[in-house]
Amino acid sequence: MSQDDIIARLSVKSQEYIFLYELENNFELSLKEAKGILESAKTIFNLEEGSHSGNIRPGQIKEVVLAKDASSGKPLSQLKKIEVTLTLDAGEEDLDVLSKYGRTHLREIRILRLVEEALNQGGILTQEDLSHLLKVNVRTIKRDITHLRKLGYFSHPRADKGNRQREISQDGHC
Repeated sequence: MSQDDIIARLSVKSQEYIFLYELENNFELSLKEAKGILESAKTIFNLEEGSHSGNIRPGQIKEVVLAKDASSGKPLSQLKKIEVTLTLDAGEEDLDVLSKYGRTHLREIRILRLVEEALNQGGILTQEDLSHLLKVNVRTIKRDITHLRKLGYFSHPRADKGNRQREISQDGHC
């Protein structure tokens, strides 16, 4: 099965597709009308932000991460942690990136999204966190972050208030 076939099969399992199907078949709307209603509903109900009433949507998870204000130099076990909601799979948006640009670019987009979501909620993701969430080796995460830096993105998982980069050491200290 080709990658395009896989993407097509996955896209029909999304909430957006189910909503569009219902509008087209049960309300006899055109695809264009159904998409317009879907976009309006997303805007009105603030569904694009991922922060509505604390509910988790499909593709999202709750994860315990280091707090942004956690001090450095201590073992990870002694640092302040918080719970954040992260979007691992953004549905149609991710499938569109996958079909146009491939798996590597999709993973980089997900790294940027995960880091931004965690920061917006007062958390920080380590390279190990990203590796675990995206089911890849830490070396893959480091390579992706290096590539994103070259493109002008600041996506380093750990940075202190002075914007100096910090790495997580093997023994679990920052």
